[in-house]
Amino acid sequence: MLLREYPIHLTSTAKITFWLTETSLKESSSGSSSHLIALFFFYSLQGLPYGLQSRFLPLILRSHGSSLTSLGFYKLLYLPWVFKSAYAPFVDSHGTRRRWLQLCITGLLLCSSFLSTFSAAQLVSSTRILPFCLLIFNFCAATLDIAVDSLAIGMLSHSELSRGNTAQVVGYKFGAIVGGGLLFSFFSSTVVFAALCGFYALGLWVATYYKRFDEPERVQNTTGDKDRKREDKQSYSEVLQTALFDSPSTPGLIVLLLSYKLGEMGAMNMLPLMLLDHGMPMAVVGFWTGAVGQAFSIVGSSSASVIASRFGNTVDSLQFLFLCRIVVISLLTAFAFSINFVSHWFGVALMNATLVVSGAITTIVFTLMMECTRSEVVEGARATHYTILSTAEVLGKLLFAALGAAALTDILGYPLAYLLFLALNILPPSLLVLGRRRWPFLHSHKLVSCDSRPDKLL
Repeated sequence: MLLREYPIHLTSTAKITFWLTETSLKESSSGSSSHLIALFFFYSLQGLPYGLQSRFLPLILRSHGSSLTSLGFYKLLYLPWVFKSAYAPFVDSHGTRRRWLQLCITGLLLCSSFLSTFSAAQLVSSTRILPFCLLIFNFCAATLDIAVDSLAIGMLSHSELSRGNTAQVVGYKFGAIVGGGLLFSFFSSTVVFAALCGFYALGLWVATYYKRFDEPERVQNTTGDKDRKREDKQSYSEVLQTALFDSPSTPGLIVLLLSYKLGEMGAMNMLPLMLLDHGMPMAVVGFWTGAVGQAFSIVGSSSASVIASRFGNTVDSLQFLFLCRIVVISLLTAFAFSINFVSHWFGVALMNATLVVSGAITTIVFTLMMECTRSEVVEGARATHYTILSTAEVLGKLLFAALGAAALTDILGYPLAYLLFLALNILPPSLLVLGRRRWPFLHSHKLVSCDSRPDKLL
């Protein structure tokens, strides 16, 4: 009997026990890896709007005379990603995942189709059409992310978590590259949006006919019983409460998620500016920090499953990567102190090395998040819990980079700022050491790793 069949008020010990049984049963069954390809594809569909808004459209708008200030306001249209935790319980408690996939992809398809009827000049001259469509884009993509995360949590066996999260991170980055660079390099805006229609039409077909997405309706409407209606009305608050308070590891994990990228994001955001300030041409900096840097990041994300399998568990592999990052950031700090005496290409090489390590860290951190969600949260609240964790992860990346890193660098200068970034990189491995002792899902993970056969659990 699987965990999803038990009520929300299960104790943490009971939830871990049932999760072990569920995990072992999934791992004992053999099946194709087509679902990994499907997950990669759906995460790519989410990445397309991000690449479109962050890379493609700013160039189009700027080339037609839009001010930098107006381009900055377009960042506010990412708000659905920040607030998706608020409506994740609704997605968790209503309808099926297949239905949410269909609705979200249909919204993306309709927006793309509508925008394909306008030229670039018409989009720039309109003050309402493009912002409104981008807001719908981001809302549909963020909701699609909730549904696909829920699918991944339910479909992946324990042994597939690392590969599944590799599909997630690499798929999203691949979609961002396609939406933000590849299409723009060869086609006009009208053709780009028409091409997006093709991608989303294919996604709608897969969402409708892929059999691995079959599941029963989570909200039954066949009874008029008042208690059932009352339960349905309370489902949002119950799901949110379960996601927030029923996982004992969540507070500590959120602290890790808010802090694990602080030093890295500061170092990586300031490095291109430091190279530019010391005479490296803008075109060269843009090329190596843009397309080439993204490629190195994908290499790192793709290698995460190999690293995790080599160490045998998520925590040891993540601790190893944290230490590797400290070494690379130490070299970057030395480079900041000696930039006038060494080749700038040494800094470029260190940046790409950091991106490889960073890509692997991100993928394994998402695996850690999924392990926590699967082991400590009941099925009906898992998408909400995972969304809360992923929102914390995004905030941790953005806040310091947006608000603190540049200001501190202005005050301290590049060398001293890099010393601060290096110190911040020491915090995550320290938190992970504490988490190894205090987070219950890590102990359940060890039990599964020792022997995942069902007969050992019965």
